[in-house]
Amino acid sequence: VPDEPLYTDELAQTASEIAVFLHQSNQLEAATQAATIAIELSNRTLNLNKFHLNFYKTRAKVFINLAMMNPAYAVEAGASLDAAIRLAPTDAKLWLNRALLTQQLGYSKEAEVIYRKTIELKPNYELARYQYGLLLEKLNQNTEAKTQFQYILDRINPQNLQAQAALQQIATKSAVIQSKN
Repeated sequence: VPDEPLYTDELAQTASEIAVFLHQSNQLEAATQAATIAIELSNRTLNLNKFHLNFYKTRAKVFINLAMMNPAYAVEAGASLDAAIRLAPTDAKLWLNRALLTQQLGYSKEAEVIYRKTIELKPNYELARYQYGLLLEKLNQNTEAKTQFQYILDRINPQNLQAQAALQQIATKSAVIQSKN
């Protein structure tokens, strides 16, 4: 492989996808080898250019892919997202991905803070508000969850069927609770 970061970056992502495919096909030894290659290529990419935001984004994708094989890789995915955020602190999509990963790792309160930061950066970020609303609902913070879903419908996309359904679900849940009291 030539020492051209655009190539090593692309190959790292491809190798991680191959590793996951092989793992899902029960070809565990080959999957491990492909994962090792993906990590080595990602490391090489960053050694060649530590300042290109897209290389950190790809590295995060590589480790998110590999986390399907071994959840321990999610930690490195988070570190890659953190590095990308340091390079582009106002990129709301990076913050959203960090919130999703943090939530997936089971750190709901930390994810809640990151979702708020994401929305602060981009108030009309429909997906961030929706995911934040889902987390709030899961945490039984239904009033704030409703606020997020209603914001989507009132100010971003009145046709958002997922936000409409989420509001209906909260209303139904509240009605059931009230009928039991």
